[in-house]
Amino acid sequence: MPILPFERIISGDSSFSKTYVSSVDRATAIAQARSGSGTVAAIVGRVPQWPQLLPYTADNVFSATPPSYVWDSVTATPQTRFFAVSTIGVTLATGQQFLVDLSVFCDDAHDSRIDIFDATDNKLFTTLTPASNLIGGNLDPNCGPTNEAPSNWLNIRHYSNASDAVPVGLNGHTFQIVISFETVNYNIVPLGLPNPAALAFTADIWLIS
Repeated sequence: MPILPFERIISGDSSFSKTYVSSVDRATAIAQARSGSGTVAAIVGRVPQWPQLLPYTADNVFSATPPSYVWDSVTATPQTRFFAVSTIGVTLATGQQFLVDLSVFCDDAHDSRIDIFDATDNKLFTTLTPASNLIGGNLDPNCGPTNEAPSNWLNIRHYSNASDAVPVGLNGHTFQIVISFETVNYNIVPLGLPNPAALAFTADIWLIS
């Protein structure tokens, strides 16, 4: 079974990998990403203490462009935001599968979900993450930095999984992978400390034939 590179999607605002943001809910962020229309996340730049997700300069498979640090256009505290990004649509044949390899950084905390949609029927095909999603840190936005040590923003989270094979009945359908996040920026404890917020991620996607 050959494994072929399909696409690398990264956090950012470029035309080939655009991250969308919603203050309402995850479903709104996903709908924006799938349609390619809506509120694009803002590039916020890197705080020196944040880790970086950097590709090797010798990467000869995917683009060597690093992900950007993104958030809403306004950073507040406490704050919950939802982000999503989608691959291009691809037509698959019976037996083909996706393999997704995801790395995520977030200040302060997040949960991640990887969905595959059947764009032909406009239905969810499968979800590659657990039912409770992938949780990195305490998702209570009223949590303060002193309540979670060491700070969650010191971590880079990593996850990989392969999808179910396309069944005979969906042969020739078009599929989209959508990666979405619920993110929080904690309340400041003690008051007066700087409190930046950002999400950065990269996902390498492969086709198994």
